[in-house]
Amino acid sequence: MQFATISDDDLRNPLSVHFVGEVGRDDGGVTRDWYSVLSKEIFNPQYALFTLSAADDYTFQINQNSGVNPDHLDFFQFIGTIVGKALLDGCLLDAHFTRLVYKRILDKPVTYHDMASVDVQFYKSLCWVLLLLFLFWQSLPI
Repeated sequence: MQFATISDDDLRNPLSVHFVGEVGRDDGGVTRDWYSVLSKEIFNPQYALFTLSAADDYTFQINQNSGVNPDHLDFFQFIGTIVGKALLDGCLLDAHFTRLVYKRILDKPVTYHDMASVDVQFYKSLCWVLLLLFLFWQSLPI
């Protein structure tokens, strides 16, 4: 992965993309195209890195079975670099992550409410258990 060898200073510079066999100047459109093509590949199910969330058909979560891909940790590092570079370049990727993934990226605390985007049934069961515990706790004599 050549992208991994680029220095942090070079990553801060604007990206200029040129497709092989195509002539022309990149005024931003080719770079946006490149990010679009790359983001579709990042979320390609054949790589087993991401799965669709339980909540909807457009947000992605990390595939708990991503370890079947022996290079999955290198790919996740590469994807993190690409996401950061896209943010620096002001380009949007053609995908959304679950709130849980964003919280982990931002090092924010995760709560049980974040489970709703990962496993709806588990989240609902957890809410019922918490409600029952609360009711039980309230019924205890003081």
